Amino acid sequence: MNRQNDKLTVNVFRYMAILYIIIGAVALIGGDYQYYQTNKHRKEAVEITATISRMEPYYSSGGDRCYHVYIDYYYDGVDYKTVPLNYYNAAWDMGDEITVYLGPDEKLEVLPLSASSDQWWYFGMILFGAVFFLVGMVFYVVARKLNNRKG
Repeated sequence: MNRQNDKLTVNVFRYMAILYIIIGAVALIGGDYQYYQTNKHRKEAVEITATISRMEPYYSSGGDRCYHVYIDYYYDGVDYKTVPLNYYNAAWDMGDEITVYLGPDEKLEVLPLSASSDQWWYFGMILFGAVFFLVGMVFYVVARKLNNRKG
């Protein structure tokens, strides 16, 4: 009976190691990839100052009050009016000037890319992945030691 418990313990540690290593690796790679893509977009994009021209309130399915934000900006000799911005920041008010980035393909899709707000999320995901990966490695080492001790 004791030998079966030892084998079960080793297997539990092995499976936990695999699970944690996979979750950690996915989070590490995902966070790093998103950080890379965002920085690539920032380097290729044109920084523009835009003015918030309209904010339309709506309620989310959870009952939270949110806003559709529209901006006006001038780029390459053209005035763009009431362009939907797929982003909302609670600190914004009508008439505020904000910095947005226009992609290299000059689409009307304008995304605000704030270094402080985006990078915390990416670094948090990378940190989460690193912690899970390291915990998985600890499980792996413990499983190896238990396996070597019994055999």
